[in-house]
Amino acid sequence: SFSRFFILFNSLNKTTPLTQSYRSLFKMATKDFRMRVAAELSDEQLTRALTHASRTALKSSFGDCLCVRVDKSPKLSLNLKGYVQIKVDGHENKNKKVQLHQAVVWMHSDPEKRILFRHAITNKASELEISHLCRDKTCMNENHFVAEPVSANKSRNGCAVAIRIHDVVYPCCPHAPKCVPTSADLTEEKHYRPVLPSAAAPAAPAEAEHSRE
Repeated sequence: SFSRFFILFNSLNKTTPLTQSYRSLFKMATKDFRMRVAAELSDEQLTRALTHASRTALKSSFGDCLCVRVDKSPKLSLNLKGYVQIKVDGHENKNKKVQLHQAVVWMHSDPEKRILFRHAITNKASELEISHLCRDKTCMNENHFVAEPVSANKSRNGCAVAIRIHDVVYPCCPHAPKCVPTSADLTEEKHYRPVLPSAAAPAAPAEAEHSRE
């Protein structure tokens, strides 16, 4: 199957120049293949897939994430990169799957954003990627996605997101739109700059702890 071939190819010696060239071509081909799945499906098929996924989703206590639980349905799974996949009903290929985030943005409720997302998915020349503002690959909140250049998407990895001073969270993300703080940001110390106990909190916080982006 395609997945087995990908695993076998991925295990080849990465130091050989010829292998590296083949790997680059293969990566481009598989990325294009994955990105076009949503475009091949009907809106009705995508709506059914999203409805099924939403039945397993839980809203996070912080950040408004809607996290899909893949262990709650045999139609849901994770691919090699950790993204949620949904098995599509009513397709001639019984094993046809679409990535959750692609289905979400393809069916976005905002018409203008929907056009932009569909352009990013179908037009290879656009050089745009679908970026997770909350960096949670299981999240299906349509407001947590943005179409942006590859460099901007990658720069979000390791973003400080917020700083906590005296139990109050202040955003310090430099991106536009800003990354969405999640519960993980509240527990991982690497997301906060060290603050001395005697340091005074800012007089006018940019946003309160429970504000939403």
